[in-house]
Amino acid sequence: MTKTILVTGADGFIGKHLVRTLKGQDYTLSLMTHNEPSTELQGMLDGRDRVTVGDISKTLTSADAFRDVETVVHLATYANVQKAVQEPLLDFAVSQHTATLLDRMKAHEVPNFLFFSAGRVYGTPQREVVNETHPLEPIEPYGAGKLFGETQAKLYARHGIQTTSLRVFSIYGPGQRAKPGSITGVVAIFAEKLLEEQPLKIYGDGSLQRNFLHVQDLASLTTGIIEKGLWGETLNVASDTQVTIKELAETLGEVIGVEPTITYEKAVDGDIPCIPSIEKLKRTFSPLNFTPFKKGLKNYVTWLRTDREGDIS
Repeated sequence: MTKTILVTGADGFIGKHLVRTLKGQDYTLSLMTHNEPSTELQGMLDGRDRVTVGDISKTLTSADAFRDVETVVHLATYANVQKAVQEPLLDFAVSQHTATLLDRMKAHEVPNFLFFSAGRVYGTPQREVVNETHPLEPIEPYGAGKLFGETQAKLYARHGIQTTSLRVFSIYGPGQRAKPGSITGVVAIFAEKLLEEQPLKIYGDGSLQRNFLHVQDLASLTTGIIEKGLWGETLNVASDTQVTIKELAETLGEVIGVEPTITYEKAVDGDIPCIPSIEKLKRTFSPLNFTPFKKGLKNYVTWLRTDREGDIS
């Protein structure tokens, strides 16, 4: 009998890339989506796949969603870091869903859990380069919620659930859109502003560094973990190139063909400087090939221009 992979948050930015990559390897999928699946997501599926629609607190009660499932990939999250600082319950509710999901996996005897954590579990770095042994001291609700998920998953090991946690950093790529009122997803925010020939707003002096990782690289790595059966791991997942926020603005300007106008404002709470070590990731996946940053930005801008034209027509 072919085993199934269950993916929560399947119709989100990362979820759609992961679904497409998994279907490329001919996996059978059980998907959870908050709303009716998009036309794009539906077009990736075949008759073996199934979709459970609704608030995750309800979809987790579906026995059919867990039928023949061997692996759960947990993507569903609340990704507005700054808003969660003001309203912590937004993230804590998501943390409760993670605990409920693990308990449902126990009930249905699902052995493998792939948890999408975040680099924010480290909090303020205590050393220049942060590896997986760095102390875990999150300073805002999003990071605290992810750490709660990692901890809960470890506790369920005694019930036969083996977990790999991915501490993900700064993902970008096709499908990512700027969210109104949020400063999360700086690549999307800057690209949309530049296409509209509007000024860019940088919080701080622009020297903050990020290891931007293309979303397709993340989807490929995730699929590789499932294929190799790499369970019981905790991995930083980021690219091997540091880019400052100012360099991001300048490079996007080159790609789009405009000169960025930049204004600088006070740094915001939760904007944590962090350079992740990915030595463990490199040892796990060798060779490890990343999408070159400028090539990835060109790929994203091409998608964004097409997407915007579709919205206008």
